[in-house]
Amino acid sequence: MSVEIAGDDPDLCEPHEEGGEPWWHPQWIPWAQSDGDSQVIDMREGPQQGRLGSAAHDDTASFGDGWPSLAAYLNDVADVLDHGGTVGPWAPFLTTDGELWWSFEGETELNGCPLAPAPTSQGG
Repeated sequence: MSVEIAGDDPDLCEPHEEGGEPWWHPQWIPWAQSDGDSQVIDMREGPQQGRLGSAAHDDTASFGDGWPSLAAYLNDVADVLDHGGTVGPWAPFLTTDGELWWSFEGETELNGCPLAPAPTSQGG
């Protein structure tokens, strides 16, 4: 869908500044989405191929806070679920239904319902 929206529009498919990122590139693979923003894998040729970044629906993309690969990200997720902590700014919680939910560290509720820190193998 983003490829169709961007089309050949240079305002959407070319960086606005030197070294910047466009709004969308056809060689990004979206692998997660929330509220119109996508997490992407950069498949452009070069030494940074495979890195993760985010493509906001209302801004240019960013790879500055991403991971070098999906494997590195999933390793961090597994470590946090096992030992506690955060993955970037995100911490794991359990909803009142016992479902896993990721939100900012220190959050206490989701839509008026309490969140509980996710348990870890360390007893947390």
